[in-house]
Amino acid sequence: MTTVEVRGRVLGDAGGGSLPPVGVDVGSEGEGVTLREVIRQAVLAQLAAADAQGEGAPRARRLVAEQFRAGSGQGGAATGDAAPAADGSAPPSGAAEVERALDAFRSGLFAVFTSGHRLESLDEQVTFGQGDRITFLRITALVGG
Repeated sequence: MTTVEVRGRVLGDAGGGSLPPVGVDVGSEGEGVTLREVIRQAVLAQLAAADAQGEGAPRARRLVAEQFRAGSGQGGAATGDAAPAADGSAPPSGAAEVERALDAFRSGLFAVFTSGHRLESLDEQVTFGQGDRITFLRITALVGG
């Protein structure tokens, strides 16, 4: 099994809103996998890491969800869903967060890079080696247009 490191980045963020990197299993070395599957595995791994944070889990889950939302922490997502509630109600399911991430990629809200190459399509086959890194780069609009 090949494990790659997935990192989320937001341009201009000094690290306060960034998620820690997660390891994602992407099949056997030299075996191709679609970007869609990489995103799915990455979101689920980020949610699992967030849930493992105990009392910090609600904040960590919000960070996972916000990386795939339009606007910086303003609610209103590309899919129109509200942010996870701070009032203790159940957070969105893993499947819902995966769909939000796929919709955000289709909308151009974030780009995915590996080995200096931008991945363009959810159906693109990608081959990884052990220790490869993937970066999810959040695209943000400049203030003032």
